[in-house]
Amino acid sequence: MSKMDERLTEEQLRNSALINLIDGIVFEYDVSKEILWLYTEEGEEIYEGYQAQIEPEVKRRIHPEDRDNLCRNILKGKEKAPIEFRNRIGRGGYGWYRLSALRLYDKGGRLWRIMGVLKNIDHEKQLLKDYQLDALTGAYNRRYLEGALHLYFRQKPPNAKCALLLLDIDNFKALNDTLGHAVGDEVLKDLVKLIRQSFRMNDDICRLGGDEFLIVMKNVYEDEVAVAKAKRLIGEFEEYAGQYGVSPPVTISIGIAIAEREEDLRQSIYGSADHALYEAKRQGKNTCCICTG
Repeated sequence: MSKMDERLTEEQLRNSALINLIDGIVFEYDVSKEILWLYTEEGEEIYEGYQAQIEPEVKRRIHPEDRDNLCRNILKGKEKAPIEFRNRIGRGGYGWYRLSALRLYDKGGRLWRIMGVLKNIDHEKQLLKDYQLDALTGAYNRRYLEGALHLYFRQKPPNAKCALLLLDIDNFKALNDTLGHAVGDEVLKDLVKLIRQSFRMNDDICRLGGDEFLIVMKNVYEDEVAVAKAKRLIGEFEEYAGQYGVSPPVTISIGIAIAEREEDLRQSIYGSADHALYEAKRQGKNTCCICTG
């Protein structure tokens, strides 16, 4: 064996040992030649010289909501922090992954190679989800709310707004006193089910405590859309709660506030929703009000 071959063998062993120390799949991508190398945590090659164009691969494998952010950050390097995204696994399912990447440039300043580590974080996401969920209703809790809103405003489409619908159950204490807390718990769980049926999948439902909930409607362009959704939910809950036949009747009231920027959240937007809810109660309950200023 020549000295050159010995040096190559030593380099290969060294690289393999380093890869074994890394928790995740190591990848290397040649941007100009569009060639990808992937290595398992054991240092074994998954793909050797796999021909791959980033944007078509992302479109084929990555969850639609994560595609633009992933392409933008991989190719343009706008985000230094690790990127989390959903990658297709099996037939129709997705797994959560975290990508940590290093971009290398040639002497002319052109992107030459991208190297990094890809790690499955499904277990982390499940633990986080359990930590952020209300045990009784399955809605999110307060711990989830701040981080989710921060992430939304970082990634939201231009001109999109966020509607906050603050609601509580009218005469809920009377229901508990008359029919018992077990029935009250069922009403709380059924309310969350009605909200999920009435709102979009990407809208968030948070239980703030007791019978108070916050619905976060994302990508709202017209305030009237939030008002229409609120009125529909009020009607559906009134029809549902009629089965209990208690007096005074069990209904819901909703206060609405609109946030256009993350700064709005720090400038009493929650207080605006609470004020609107108070106004709905003052008008006789079983209605909604929107804060207009």
